[in-house]
Amino acid sequence: MLGHASISFPHFVFPGPGRPRPVSARGFGGVPAASPLLVLCALVVSAGCTRRSGIQPVEDTETSGRISIAAAPDAQSLVAEERAAFRATYPEATLDLRPPESSGQVLGALFAGRADVAVAGRELEDEERKMAQQAGIEVEGHRIAQDAICLVVADANPVRNLSVGELKRIWSGAARTWAPFGGPDTPIVPVLPPLASDLAHAFAQRVMDGEPMRAPSLVEESDSAVVARVRSTPGAIGVVPLAQSAAPGLRALQLAALDGLPYVDPDLESVHAGRYPLTTFLNLFIRTRGPRLAGGFVTFVSSEPGQKLVLDSGRVPTTVPLRFVHRSPMLGSH
Repeated sequence: MLGHASISFPHFVFPGPGRPRPVSARGFGGVPAASPLLVLCALVVSAGCTRRSGIQPVEDTETSGRISIAAAPDAQSLVAEERAAFRATYPEATLDLRPPESSGQVLGALFAGRADVAVAGRELEDEERKMAQQAGIEVEGHRIAQDAICLVVADANPVRNLSVGELKRIWSGAARTWAPFGGPDTPIVPVLPPLASDLAHAFAQRVMDGEPMRAPSLVEESDSAVVARVRSTPGAIGVVPLAQSAAPGLRALQLAALDGLPYVDPDLESVHAGRYPLTTFLNLFIRTRGPRLAGGFVTFVSSEPGQKLVLDSGRVPTTVPLRFVHRSPMLGSH
């Protein structure tokens, strides 16, 4: 439940479809991943290009004017909701939402001036910070939501918890059946979200820690497709965000950061408190010297109405106080 205390605005500034295949943490599926530096170099070179003329200019204020927003696929639906709510409150503001792109392309568009706001489910990488500094671009990053990397299995699967190290054993191919984890001696079928998604990249970084994914995995085109695949495939285990972890017919596994540590359920409270071991942040980036309307959009998303939309999306709000209410088991439901 959202509280009603004052709102804070924490931010950080950096100056200046389902086919089995082996997946690698570096260049998924054997396909080399594009270097963020190469992508950004190409985009920053074109930063001098101007936008199309012929549009009647509107005064640039925190609540009026025109900006372009670039959002990674994971963030696209939430950004669309925030954009619609902002536009309903401030009709003199025009917020153009670009088609979904990878987070590297989204940030490249911000650096190149093709977008005024970039939304991605990760932090800036070292090469991107260096590129921004070399181009004389100062970028502000605002954490607007927190999410979780959740592992789901079918309700019929007797396994209820794993450690992060055991997840690594599964995706590295060291463990191929459920037997070592207290389940039946049947094959494990790993299922991943789109490889270009921030969720897949976060899973590779946090769980595999730079080692390749050697276990053949089913790669689906969306989070909902991962849910459907796990529900229909015996022995499947899938990677989904927090909002999808309670889908009917599935159970989210409890996770432990290390073998021997307590297992933790993925839920809003455990993510907010930092007990759940695999969490991520959704970040909103703007140029410090960009349009004032971009800053106004940040303020709105960070406010209580904007954070209510974050909560409705199944993520954890990060810029307003939260209060979790627990019903006593001694109390009735009426």
